[in-house]
Amino acid sequence: MASAADSWSQLAGLVTLDELIAAGDSLLCGQTPKSSVSEISEAAARRAGRRGTAVLPEALALIRIGAESPKETELRLLLQRAGLPKPELNVDIFDGKGDWLARGDLVFKEFKTLVEYDGMQHGTDRKQFVRDVERLENLARAGWRINRVMNEHLKNDPEEIIHRVSQSLRARGWKAP
Repeated sequence: MASAADSWSQLAGLVTLDELIAAGDSLLCGQTPKSSVSEISEAAARRAGRRGTAVLPEALALIRIGAESPKETELRLLLQRAGLPKPELNVDIFDGKGDWLARGDLVFKEFKTLVEYDGMQHGTDRKQFVRDVERLENLARAGWRINRVMNEHLKNDPEEIIHRVSQSLRARGWKAP
């Protein structure tokens, strides 16, 4: 049976580059990752030169540890390709006293800016919705700028997402290169 990393490398040529990156991200996430960066790199090297594998090096360069959903990966790639700084992925955020505030999806700590992808469960699960409101209010009180993104935003107006996040970062001192 093929390893998770080998299965990932076999997807090259069958899926889009972004789908390949999201699949790679998913192998590296969680408490018990299904693979490691070195295993994925080795699997890609074993397939080098085969039909459809020319995208593997580009996908490898864009895979990141920490993404917890394909939509988070899609959002990260959108912002990264627009020239915005690289965020930390799914990290804990603390206030000035060291008290835990939240775990954020795409975190720009230097600029106290957060980008949160809200999937369907954020609107359909009342407990999740209440937790989100409390968490985001705590972050706002601590001086964080919060940008919430839903699938409709990704599908219908990705440029607006880039604009909103860019404005938030600039308001906190980021200067585009």
